[in-house]
Amino acid sequence: MKYFIVTGSSKGLGESLAKRLMSDGNHVICISRNRNEKLQEMAQKKSVSTDYFEFDLSNTDEIPRLMEEIFNRFKKENIEEVCLINNAGMLSPIKDLHETKPEEVRTNVTLNLIAPMIMTAEFLKMTKTIRSTKKIINISSKASRSPRPQWTCYNSSKAGIDNITQTVAIEQGKADYPVRIISFYPGAMDTAMRKENQKAKPLFKRAVEFIKNVLSTKKPAAHHPDFVAEKLVTHINSNEFGKELFVNLENIE
Repeated sequence: MKYFIVTGSSKGLGESLAKRLMSDGNHVICISRNRNEKLQEMAQKKSVSTDYFEFDLSNTDEIPRLMEEIFNRFKKENIEEVCLINNAGMLSPIKDLHETKPEEVRTNVTLNLIAPMIMTAEFLKMTKTIRSTKKIINISSKASRSPRPQWTCYNSSKAGIDNITQTVAIEQGKADYPVRIISFYPGAMDTAMRKENQKAKPLFKRAVEFIKNVLSTKKPAAHHPDFVAEKLVTHINSNEFGKELFVNLENIE
């Protein structure tokens, strides 16, 4: 059995990943603040193995208990692969740093950086003696390397995610049964997060961008999350996984 833990599965890329991973031989563990009824209905129709945990990852002190409960659901003697996808995240606040309130900084960095760091730490602890294939995918962003104004919290937390990926890769190089880890850059997606960013832009700028996109013959400005999920799952299942720490959507064949 292949086990996939997906955070932020209530919508966007997390929902698309969960749907894509629902197949024979896979057990998908969904985590989000609000239960996604469509995913559960889909799992029942397909008769695939799933678990759903309604959990707010901002409650970081409770993450070890959550991970323990998740791993207790696994049939240890039947693990072919176990994979953690740190997908949950948020964009706001979208404002200059001097206008940002301390609680806004704390909320963003807790969900985007501290929670996935603790999830990763617990995953490493609980899989230390498992000899099967083990993988971690951190959903990052090009903003980690090319900071955008008014995205200070998001830019910084994603840069931290990339640092976690690099550090864990070094540490796991010394492990008896190492975990392979990557940061994945999905690019612009047609999700609630993108809509939030668009709303924060002045109306005139939004209108200009809309006209440019309509007239453009190039690739779409934002991919559907189903498309991104298909590409990422293909990479997760390929022999190329882990050879590069930082993986761009455009580079996946």
